[in-house]
Amino acid sequence: MINFENYRSSFRGYTRTLRALVNYIDPHELYNDVRAVIYDILNTDIVLRLRLIICLSIVFSKWNEQGEETTCTFYFCSTAFRILSNLEIYPTIDAAFSKIFISIENFVRNGSGWQIKSISSIDLHLGQYRVFRGGCKNVCLPSKIKNKKAVLNIKCADNKCFLYSIAAKLYPSKFHGERAVKYRRYLKYFRIGNIKFPTPISKVAQFETLNNLRINVYGWEENEIFPMYVSKQTKEYTCIDLLYYEKHFFLIKNFNRLMNQKNGTHFYCRKCLSGFSRRDTLILHKVLCQEMKPQRVSMPKNTTLKFTNLAKMLYHPFCIFADFESLTKKVHTVLPSSSTSYSAIIERHEAISYTIIVTDVGDEIVFHEYFVGENVIQQFLDTLKYLSQKLLKKMRDIAPMIENPDSTYDSTICHICKQKFKLGEIRVRDHCHFGEGYIRGLGHQSCNLNYRATYFIPVIIHNARNYDTHLILKNLPADFAKIINIIPINMEKFTMFSLDALKFLDSYQFLDSSLDVLVNNLKTSNHAFKIFEKFFGNNRNKHLLKQKGIFPYSYFDSIDKLKEKQLPARAAFFNVLTNMPITETEYNHAQLVFQNFKCKTLADYLELYQNVDTIMLAEVFISFRRTAMQYYELDPVHFVTSAELTWNAGLKFTKVELQLLSNVNDYIWFESQMRGGICFLGKRYEKANNPYISDTYNDSKPHKYILALDANNLYGYVMSQSLPVGNFSWLTSEEIQNFNIFEYDENSDVGFILEVDMHCPENLHQKTNDLPFAVEHLKITFEMLSPYAKKLCERFNLKHTFPCKKLTPNFYPKKNYITHYLNLQFYIKEGMIVDKIHKILSFKQIPWLKDYIHFNNEKRKAATDEFTRSFCKKLNNSFFGRLMLNQRKKISVLGSVTEKDCKKNLSSPLLDYFEPVNENLTLFKMRKPNLILDKPIYGGFCILELSKLHMYKLYYSNFKNVYKSKCELLYMDTDSLYISVETDDVFLDMKTSLNNIFDLSNYPKNHFLFDDSNRGRLGYLKSEAVQPIREFVGLKAKMYAFSYGDTCKKTAKGVKKSSLKNFTFESYKNVLLEESSIRQPQCSIVSKKHELHTVIQNKIGLSAFYDKKYLADGGIYSLAYGHYQIENEDDDG
Repeated sequence: MINFENYRSSFRGYTRTLRALVNYIDPHELYNDVRAVIYDILNTDIVLRLRLIICLSIVFSKWNEQGEETTCTFYFCSTAFRILSNLEIYPTIDAAFSKIFISIENFVRNGSGWQIKSISSIDLHLGQYRVFRGGCKNVCLPSKIKNKKAVLNIKCADNKCFLYSIAAKLYPSKFHGERAVKYRRYLKYFRIGNIKFPTPISKVAQFETLNNLRINVYGWEENEIFPMYVSKQTKEYTCIDLLYYEKHFFLIKNFNRLMNQKNGTHFYCRKCLSGFSRRDTLILHKVLCQEMKPQRVSMPKNTTLKFTNLAKMLYHPFCIFADFESLTKKVHTVLPSSSTSYSAIIERHEAISYTIIVTDVGDEIVFHEYFVGENVIQQFLDTLKYLSQKLLKKMRDIAPMIENPDSTYDSTICHICKQKFKLGEIRVRDHCHFGEGYIRGLGHQSCNLNYRATYFIPVIIHNARNYDTHLILKNLPADFAKIINIIPINMEKFTMFSLDALKFLDSYQFLDSSLDVLVNNLKTSNHAFKIFEKFFGNNRNKHLLKQKGIFPYSYFDSIDKLKEKQLPARAAFFNVLTNMPITETEYNHAQLVFQNFKCKTLADYLELYQNVDTIMLAEVFISFRRTAMQYYELDPVHFVTSAELTWNAGLKFTKVELQLLSNVNDYIWFESQMRGGICFLGKRYEKANNPYISDTYNDSKPHKYILALDANNLYGYVMSQSLPVGNFSWLTSEEIQNFNIFEYDENSDVGFILEVDMHCPENLHQKTNDLPFAVEHLKITFEMLSPYAKKLCERFNLKHTFPCKKLTPNFYPKKNYITHYLNLQFYIKEGMIVDKIHKILSFKQIPWLKDYIHFNNEKRKAATDEFTRSFCKKLNNSFFGRLMLNQRKKISVLGSVTEKDCKKNLSSPLLDYFEPVNENLTLFKMRKPNLILDKPIYGGFCILELSKLHMYKLYYSNFKNVYKSKCELLYMDTDSLYISVETDDVFLDMKTSLNNIFDLSNYPKNHFLFDDSNRGRLGYLKSEAVQPIREFVGLKAKMYAFSYGDTCKKTAKGVKKSSLKNFTFESYKNVLLEESSIRQPQCSIVSKKHELHTVIQNKIGLSAFYDKKYLADGGIYSLAYGHYQIENEDDDG
């Protein structure tokens, strides 16, 4: 018997989650057994108005050749269905499971060989649904739709509005088309299978298949038409468009009239609702749009983009800094064998204490509170509410303007935007509203209106996204806030959230290092630690607190331990996250702190530790704010990430005005060809014969060197070049015919993006097999693998991962390949042949970012401390990401903290998923009714292309040009080149013939290679290891190692640094040569439904399988896909 129990609820059960723990293997068997149980639960409501989501928690497993099992849990959820009568319960349950079955089937088909091991639980998310009054007979359309007379409302009493609307399209009535009786006799012609009425949208696909139709369904929300279901039928069946509103289907008689805001004929894409004045443009658009998900899109109303956020230039007068500590309550878990993969919870985190510090505009502490005990979050938020009210009141007390008798106010430049006043422009005196009310200067009237304080209170917590946010939201008290705003990454992680005026920011999103590293970096700057000094006053032992604090996190599993009168034994400080004990020196330091600060109990030690952490966070972040204000006149607390900060800083610094694309086809054209950095292996094992390594050098063999090289700030280098700013124009057929690409260079005022067909002739295959030109996303199938790779694939049970799409250099002919004109120039010069030019887009280009990148780079080079160096580097690197922001990947998550708002969201047709977090908060994932494509992604496209061009040039125009076949690529990753070179002395070449591409400033000053002349030069190569490299092993993308001196560098994506230390260079080498894999346990703090746990995972860390090239036997050598030798090999076979 399956028993559901209350798991969570919000607002007195208005939304709730019921959970049943089960043990099934077959989802269909579970469906048969649980169907009636769910019906009985839903049918108990007196007034049935529900939103229902069904979720299955399924444990999957897979086995390798050694008989080792790997398990992992995945969640499969239906969409949010509406149920308004008991007649709809069974059809809805059936539709929900049908959706889940399809998702499971797709996952198993494409999911790395996973097979269902067990179904562990089933959740029902239930929400009470606010519904209209009446039925299909009484639905009234919004006047905005009704007045267009484009929609037919067929009134019926039998819930068959879907069928009547279909019939009205196929058998139209000239008179009284709104009457159902006009179509009743045609209903017998339809095949309906097991479809019930009213018809859920999930059954539309089945109906159109049964009846050879193409049906599209659209919704209405927020005054927008948006697609709910778009037919995937490829045959030219009759197309029927329906509107779904208030659980009623309407026939859309005239789609153009419904969509058009003006008179005149347009042609509309049924998938994204973009309108075109010509049919041929629509046909072209459909080719571009076919890969996109159904989503209404619009182009921006503003045609240009420039810096306008003047209010973000104001230094916010108050800042709250906070930190939580938690009990780590142990969870009894019996771990499986270490030879199997597993994931298990070992600790549960519960907040036990917090520290709050508030600083003012002068960086003085104006409030401090430490609390430890029960109801921590309630106490924390009560304090924040008090502080918010108090601080906002101070901010709203506008100081009167104070005249400056020495000023004549005759400036010719606006002190806000730094632009000259034009004749006739109104100038006003701008004064500071907070504090003394002094006049800041003369400004434009419009600038002055925008240069005003925004009323919010920033709350800064380090790593809040991954930790503290979950503690707060999971325990959010009733009636704390009226409004919650969320900037989500997904339903589990939020970049920022706000509760009324309290804006919770994660300092890690600006400064992505541990607090300990940040403090140490700050020390190198001779920072005064003003807040720290004032807080601890004349305490002569305060210097002890400036080094890393030590706390026994895993030991701290009970509040009773706070009463202990001494620190626990050193073993209790073992850190399960890093899998490391503390040193004797660290333990002695902790004892010294405990004694010198007169801690009587562990509670005193916790308070001291947490106060220091919060103070140091304030020191670091305020220093960061001051640096940002000094360099860019922007306060980071107005932003949510360093990427957003640097984006605004760059626009402000350059004063550029970027043209936004106004044609949806142009936007999708760029979207379709965004290609990230190349991550690619060439020769997977190499051993140097280096005369500078005496213990392995063999003088009877040729000299062979291994170089591991990084390009200095690759994206910064590319962003310093000419980039598009506007004047986009398509060349005519005649202009394309006469186009000579070599008439233009990198300094031309006009640039081009071309769409071409081209191929690499066979005579270049061997020469460029290391790194083929014109990388693309390639669909790799199992059949494409070499016999050796197929053997490994089957050994590791990976056959089900195919086909898969990966960014892969290859020799296949390129069709409709879109690239930058400078890249195409290079490809042609290197021997590629252009077969056809389809399109050419021209644009105005200037090096508009050069001054900003140069400014940051110079500040970085001039910096004497690591804090500033890291800050400037991050801003350059982060800027690029904003230029290629994918609007389609952003999701909308709403939080309801009131029952009224919860009801509103449950009623929305845009609702995709919801779950109660606690009694006072429900989260909703919503579809966006209209996506605005307002990002200058053409800039991101060009930067990606030009960055690859630079790496191609470094390799082919330099190394391959000098060493020919004696140079081989070992590994490449975006801005890194690992190569082997057979030559007399590569280090001498680096100093002489290759000096124009090398920055040798990181070598010791007494090293013969040291040269300071190219220090920090953007795009120049720098050695990762200043000691000669002995050996290299590459297993796959971001999984490699090389040894040098007495140590080695190791990387393995997905493996924590603390676990990586257990691998040796020999581990990598053995995995490759023995065709094996290695499993490694590691602990992490993870959140699940906003509950925090320490989880131990035992997973495969290293594997010999690689699929981006055609591997030869032994797995070391390989051919790029499309190489003529592969074709010949297949023919011979």
